[in-house]
Amino acid sequence: MEKLDDLLVNPGFNKLSTYEQDVLIGGLFRSAKKAKVLVVDPLPESAELCWRVLNEKGYETWCACDARSALAAVKEVRPDLILLGVAATQLDGFAVLRELRADLKTTAIKVIMTGITTMYWEEARRNGAQDFVGVPLDLKLMCEKVARVLRS
Repeated sequence: MEKLDDLLVNPGFNKLSTYEQDVLIGGLFRSAKKAKVLVVDPLPESAELCWRVLNEKGYETWCACDARSALAAVKEVRPDLILLGVAATQLDGFAVLRELRADLKTTAIKVIMTGITTMYWEEARRNGAQDFVGVPLDLKLMCEKVARVLRS
């Protein structure tokens, strides 16, 4: 990695604290590949809000407003994570999740279900979701869960 080699031989680098060195090196690796997140929500305002917040956090983000366009986007974008609304139109979010898990090409995509209550979490988990964000949508919690699930 050319940028890392340049950083390590820079005489000023050794004058930095270990923490500052770790931050610089970590930043190089994080910027090398942004995680791709697909937001699926039947409400355009909600999808746009999630898109905006995740973009500000540095993720490459796409939106789909229904299950059919979400499944098409998965093939095109190949997201690392999907924020999947349960009430997605045409097919519900659980049906999309089952379809993702049934296809070997998409089975490894991480999924966080949105718009569900704790009583539906067990079904989401059984169908392969890694986590959920309930209603009303807590954007800070959503970002924390996205980061955590992507790290796992």
